[in-house]
Amino acid sequence: MARLELRRLLAGHHEVEIAGEARGEEEVPALIPKLAPDPGFLDVQMPGMSGFDLLERLEDLPQVIFTTAYDE
Repeated sequence: MARLELRRLLAGHHEVEIAGEARGEEEVPALIPKLAPDPGFLDVQMPGMSGFDLLERLEDLPQVIFTTAYDE
C-alpha cells in the first residue's frame, strides 16, 4: 500500500519518471545498480532489512530519499 501511495503522490510531478520498484531485500540490491535511479526512494524499514542495511551492501550509492509508512 505504501508503494501505491508513493506512486499516487508522484503522479502529479510530470518531471518524475518511475523507472521501477521492488518488494524487498531480494529484489532491491540487483535493481538499484541496474536502474541507477537519480534519486531513489527507499523505505526505512523493509521486510528482512532496513534501508540503511541495504545501502551498506551497495558499491555505488545513489542519492536516496528515505520514506516510511510509520510515524516514528
